[in-house]
Amino acid sequence: MTKKYKENNVYYYQIKPHLINPKTQDIKKVKKKFKKAFKFKGKVDSIKQGVEGSVSATSGKVYNNRYIGGALIYTQETNIPPKMDETGTKPQVLDLSGFKGLGYDSAYFYDVETMVFAFESRVPGVTLSSLQTLIYRNQEIDTFDFKPIASSNAYEEFLESQGVTSLEMDVVSVDNKKKKNSSTPAISEALNLLDEANGEKITISVTSGRTKKKYLDKNYLKKLANDALSSMGYEKEFTSFKLKIEDVDSGKIVPIDLITGRIRDKTKIEKVKAINEFSIKSKIKQLEGLYLKRREAIEVQIKL
Repeated sequence: MTKKYKENNVYYYQIKPHLINPKTQDIKKVKKKFKKAFKFKGKVDSIKQGVEGSVSATSGKVYNNRYIGGALIYTQETNIPPKMDETGTKPQVLDLSGFKGLGYDSAYFYDVETMVFAFESRVPGVTLSSLQTLIYRNQEIDTFDFKPIASSNAYEEFLESQGVTSLEMDVVSVDNKKKKNSSTPAISEALNLLDEANGEKITISVTSGRTKKKYLDKNYLKKLANDALSSMGYEKEFTSFKLKIEDVDSGKIVPIDLITGRIRDKTKIEKVKAINEFSIKSKIKQLEGLYLKRREAIEVQIKL
């Protein structure tokens, strides 16, 4: 029988604790806490995700005293999909033989030093907001966010550009996710409008007009960009952050998108009917290789 394989996207995030005037000693303590958190050792209390399932974690393994690899498990406990009969024409009830639900595993790889988190994204699967809640439930961790890491090339082009002539961003409302309030007043008002109108998506467009060499405020756009990137995985999230910039070398106006231009890789694993230790180890090994290839570029990016 021919083996079938499945590919899942891998995205990269940096853990951003909410620290006021962080000191070196404070950062060391925070890093130590998150190192412990991502090991998920001992009994791990699961948490609910939406109305259909729950989230837990397997014990993480430490690599070279710097990295932790593990897996998060989403278990669908209600609204279980059917299977097809032998003829492939009629649906039947899926017999779970005593199990509580269907399990879906998402591998992760965490760098203790940079606090960068590589995470396998899949549907159905564990959401970032559920992972955040799981960490809060099982560890003494203060508030933090996952900040997606955008393509270093796109972000550098934005920062180094002569100016920005237009901005267009899309924000969508995502069910069953924790709300993330915006720190930018203009964006907060737009999100409130989305709530009050009972809408699912809002598009915001700003241009500098037709006046030559007139640009939008880059410092303000940088704040907006950081707000947009840190929204990923929450109830209101930005699905695009498109800018038109004047290229520093050519002088031409070129488009970039800081969100769809995020760094992305893929895992590849044989399709199996049940979660098994071998497939999880294989995916962690793949994440390790993917992350180590990108580590230098990511370290440059997160210092921008």
